[in-house]
This record gives sequence, C-alpha cells and structure tokens, in this order.
Amino acid sequence: MRRQTAWHTIRQLDAETYQISEPLGAVEPRYGVRTVNMYLVLGQVRAVLLDSGMGIGDLRTLTGSITRLPLQIVNTHYHWDHSGGNARFAQRAIHALDAAALAVRPDLGDLAQQMRRPAAQAVLPAGFDVDSYVIDAQPATHQLADGDVLELGGRSLRVLHTPGHTPGHCAFWDQERGMLFSGDAAYQGAMFSCFADCDVQATVESAQCLAALCGVRLVCPGHLDSFADSGWLQQLAAGLAAAASGRVAAQRTSEFVGGREVCFDSFSIWLPLA
Repeated sequence: MRRQTAWHTIRQLDAETYQISEPLGAVEPRYGVRTVNMYLVLGQVRAVLLDSGMGIGDLRTLTGSITRLPLQIVNTHYHWDHSGGNARFAQRAIHALDAAALAVRPDLGDLAQQMRRPAAQAVLPAGFDVDSYVIDAQPATHQLADGDVLELGGRSLRVLHTPGHTPGHCAFWDQERGMLFSGDAAYQGAMFSCFADCDVQATVESAQCLAALCGVRLVCPGHLDSFADSGWLQQLAAGLAAAASGRVAAQRTSEFVGGREVCFDSFSIWLPLA
C-alpha cells in the first residue's frame, strides 16, 4: 500500500510497519539525497516512530490516522532532518551520546534560501511559511544504550549502537521479521562521514557490525528506498573499509559538505577533506 499526503509519502511494508518519507532533496538538494525516511513500527500495546523527519507537515495527525497506540519517538541520531518533528511528541528517546546535541536548536544555515527556490516551493505544503520555519529543540525523555530492547507487545526492537555518522547513532533490529532499521549507517546513496563529529573508523566498524547480522531480509534506511539485503551490507562494509584506508580514490570534493566523495556502484561515502 502506498499513499500520498500534501507532504508525506506513506508506504506500508507489512501489516504493522509503515515507511513515511519526505522529499528532502527538493528542499535541500546539495546533499544529493532524494528522501528522508521515518518508520512507524506497531506492536500490540505501543508503537514507536523511528525518527521524526524535518518537522514539515502534520506528522502528529498522520501517525494518529494510522494508529491509536501510545507512541514514542525514537531517534536514530540527532540531525535536524531526523529529529525536526520531535517537539510535537511527548516521549522522545535517543542514545545517551547524542542526547546533548538533540537538546540544542540546530543551525540551519541558509536552508531558508534553499526553501525559497521554485523547485522547493512547488513541493512544500500549502501554507508553509519559510520565514517562520525553525526546529524547536526538545531534550530526550529517555536515553538509550547498546543492547536495549524496545518491547512493543508481541514485537521488539533491539538497539544497535552504530556510531560514526554521529557519536550516538543507532540502528534498530527486528530479528523476528528480519527487518533492519539502519538510519544513516547504511543506505544506497551518498553517505556522510565528513561532518565535525563524524568518526570514519567507527563508520567502518558499524557497517561491519550490521553486515554480521544473520537473517536480514529487509533494510529500512534513513534515506532513499528500503531494499532486500542479498549481501549488500557485506558490500557496504568492504567498500567503506577500502575508502577509509585510501585504497579507493575520491572522485570529487564539496565545500558545502566539507568532504571528498568516494564512489561505488550503489553507494558513496563522503570522507573529511584532510
């Protein structure tokens, strides 16, 4: 099942799992990433929303139209495009190492200028006011640690601390269904390990951790499309290790992201300039 609102695209992955996407690339094209994803994961007694997107559109009403279960936001990491809607929900969880950054209003730089472009105006929902767009930082109400289990009632998600993109980045593993919610640690597009608090070696080790999981049937990433694994996580881990070691040369640099891009067939990784 797939449906579209004025802003969000909703795809039902199974009876209790929904991917909710926003057109990040239309709003901020310089990252080269088309969409940002959230995942509404339902149990029998409660639900979690993995990430809250950019804070554009009525996410609270959207999730309420799908489930009446008690709902908690669980962030893969603190970045603005994954936590922008947090303030609209009372319960918010993130790994302890990202908790301090989550509580600080993000610097959006010249994002407003990007939003005024005709291509962005064409997709932003009616009534959206660029000049008043801010992300209200809200502290986490719960802090996560590696190995924690989120019990939803008849369904559970295990917290996998996967640092590198941020110090507290986490993926979430539904072992029974073989669904890996990988956040920004693994997706088929331009990945980033070049920002100020990124750690390239940790990025490699986190990919190796995900590649070692047994029984992954569907990777549900923080950006772009979900996909059947079929060995791709192993390819990612090998490619990131080769890029980090310098065995594969960068193809281009970008002052905007502050990095150099090493490209592979189905993904790339932005590494620090120096």
